[in-house]
Amino acid sequence: MDLSETSPSPTADSDTEQDYDCPICQEVLKMPIRTRNCQHVFCRSCFQVAVRSQGPPRPQCPLCRSPVSEREDRATDIHQSMRKRKGKCRACGKKKVLSKMRLHYRTCRKYIQEFGPISEPRDPLPAQTPELAESSVFNRNISNPAAWNSAGRRYECPYCSLVDLSDMELVEHCVHQHHQEHSPIPTNRVKEYDVDGGKEDLFEVNQAAGLELFEGDILYDKKQGRNSIIGDEYLWPTTVPYYFEDDLDINAKGVILKAFEQYRLKTCIDYKPWSGETNYISVFKGNGCFSSVGNQHVGKQILSIGAGCDRIATIEHEFLHALGFWHEQSRADRDDYVTIMWDRIQTGKEHNFNKYNDIISSSLNVPYDYGSMMHYSKNSFRNGTEPTIVTNIPAFSDVIGQRMEFSDSDLLKLNRLYNCTRTTTFLDTCDFELENICGMIQGQDDQTDWEHVTMATGGPDTDYSNMGRCTDTGYFMHFSTITGKEGDTALLESRLLYPNRNYQCLQFFYYNSGNPNDKLEIWVREYSGINPNGTLRMIETIVGLPEALWQLYHVKLDVSTKFRVVFKGTKGAGVSTGGFSLDDVNLSETTCPEHVWRIKNFKSTMESTPRGSAVYSPRFRSKYGYTFQMGLYPNGTDINSEELGAFAYLTSGDDAIDNSLPWPCPWMQITMMLMDQNADIRKRMSNQRSVTTDPNEKLEGSSMFYWDNPRTVGIEVADEDGTTYFRGPGAGTSVYLTQARALSRDFIKGGDAIFLFTMEDISHLVASQPIPPTTNPTTPTDDLCVSIKCENDGVCVIDDAVKAACRYGIANVAIVLRKLEDLYVILWKWV
Repeated sequence: MDLSETSPSPTADSDTEQDYDCPICQEVLKMPIRTRNCQHVFCRSCFQVAVRSQGPPRPQCPLCRSPVSEREDRATDIHQSMRKRKGKCRACGKKKVLSKMRLHYRTCRKYIQEFGPISEPRDPLPAQTPELAESSVFNRNISNPAAWNSAGRRYECPYCSLVDLSDMELVEHCVHQHHQEHSPIPTNRVKEYDVDGGKEDLFEVNQAAGLELFEGDILYDKKQGRNSIIGDEYLWPTTVPYYFEDDLDINAKGVILKAFEQYRLKTCIDYKPWSGETNYISVFKGNGCFSSVGNQHVGKQILSIGAGCDRIATIEHEFLHALGFWHEQSRADRDDYVTIMWDRIQTGKEHNFNKYNDIISSSLNVPYDYGSMMHYSKNSFRNGTEPTIVTNIPAFSDVIGQRMEFSDSDLLKLNRLYNCTRTTTFLDTCDFELENICGMIQGQDDQTDWEHVTMATGGPDTDYSNMGRCTDTGYFMHFSTITGKEGDTALLESRLLYPNRNYQCLQFFYYNSGNPNDKLEIWVREYSGINPNGTLRMIETIVGLPEALWQLYHVKLDVSTKFRVVFKGTKGAGVSTGGFSLDDVNLSETTCPEHVWRIKNFKSTMESTPRGSAVYSPRFRSKYGYTFQMGLYPNGTDINSEELGAFAYLTSGDDAIDNSLPWPCPWMQITMMLMDQNADIRKRMSNQRSVTTDPNEKLEGSSMFYWDNPRTVGIEVADEDGTTYFRGPGAGTSVYLTQARALSRDFIKGGDAIFLFTMEDISHLVASQPIPPTTNPTTPTDDLCVSIKCENDGVCVIDDAVKAACRYGIANVAIVLRKLEDLYVILWKWV
């Protein structure tokens, strides 16, 4: 039975046919009742038959074996909803009011031919009567086990040797065969809240909200005209003031701050809390995701991050609009790269696919970008099942519309538009492909050197950047411990680095093929007026046995002066057959991830894991003491196929630690990131989703708190080694990433996928952001710009209220670039 898409949901968090199907008879509910303890819903007769069949000493829920009463309360809310809602007959497709669906099934010829005559629930039978074995309430689904198997999980009966049961088959088996047992049936199913509601794209969110916005997510004043933002006066300063309104979700605030960090890492754009500047961006929780384009000079310029919009790429997308960007497919040259299928577009939405000349929307001399986060997806605003945008190169059909991260071209255009020459928090990257090894130097006070190689005795056979995919490439640095004597060292030092913050994250891949006694240490050499030659300070020793694998490491630094990073290898006692290798080194002034989960043979995992089945990460203990884990659905959840699902759960840990923690868990943001393993951190398009533990959130229909101690609200589960623990309810998304995108870029490298996790306390975001007491006076531009002459129609602007600079609007930049190209042609001919 397919429910009408426009019908309201009978519960707060679901809208599926299972909401109205009895889990016992698998038909539409008749006189529904709801159990008080576990909130499960059944037909009244089905429930009473199942309960009375159990016998003494006490009745239990047929689904989870929680204690129940034979006379539970009617589910009047569902009954009333069924009297209003319509669903489709599962056989003939006709729409009927749900409360009348059983009557329709009695006379529907197609239904009777396919499923047989419908059997109404019998009147309650006395416990242990022979009639129970013949009751169609149970036999109906034994003959059709597939109807019970939607979750995809398989279980073993805990009381006998029967195996390979679905969750519902296990329930029925235990009700019939083990009614005398009184422990919960271990189906390991916990509540999982889908924070995205199955909506992958921001345009889906806005359409569901009924928004009628220009191009789907743009606030646009027709009186002002699209040309109005062309010109440098509509750019923001490179440090943009922002204000978080009180109605903004706490999780959204945390994700916005993460988006700001990506801007700082990859561009010169920075963000600061509003301190009285005349113009600023006010971020609030509207009914969807939307923004104006460019600095509109209206003082308070609004940008909405509503429910379902708190994905990092959606936030970056909306802030790109605010910085002056239109959608990629509106470019003047778009017909060279995509074909718009006008007959497949929803009526009244055709204007969203208009294109504009290069005076209005410039490409900034950057080629058309199928991978831009500003591009529509192939199915945007479609009126059926066929795509509205067809890429002229078919291979890019599933590329357009990505909502993971900035593409290389997004960054190139943004950095050109704002004249960026460096980023804010990036320090260094090296894949060792060039002979100059990124300016690194060999240490002076050591006995041997690190070597620049493409393979090493004892391993590895390839580097990590290219994994042997390209000829004449694939270099890494190697310190051999095969020769030499115990205690010999080799120092590899980075170029000089100049920090802006007092914290950094060093990330690198490391291969250990040496002796267990060999040692790799991370040092920093800090320079000051007192020590112009630098002082060495040890940060961390990398520990671990030799393993034939490139391993990812993160090291936290806390340097505030000019410095170098030093990799110090030391030969240990004993015989070695290899040594240490380094590749893909990145250093940025960002926080390090706390935990790493590597899934080997990930493509095989996606192919072999049944739909609706999860694989679980190890449990991780955060620095705050809370223990958590991720559940990954590699082959999709029950709701969404071809999409990876990702959910975060609190779990039980050490009893003493758990008992000392505040419960419910207050305002901890858990971030689950699938790492794009590109060698350069600036070019990565990692995919992530964050959820936050709201201590006030309650389980639906219960007085229990969602993020309470897992021993209170969770279920007992077991690790592969037999260790048992409790897993609490989960929160995440069924549309984490499509399988097609998971197979793209460098999400899988050497066959493996790498997930990174953090848990951060964001309770400071609960309080209101302070409002500046007064607006800062604006510095007269004439005073600072009097000595500045801007050629090629440039405009002098005041950057950060302290510095005059020439800026060029989108059209002006295009003109300048064309002039430079003409000049290059003239010089080339002259030479």
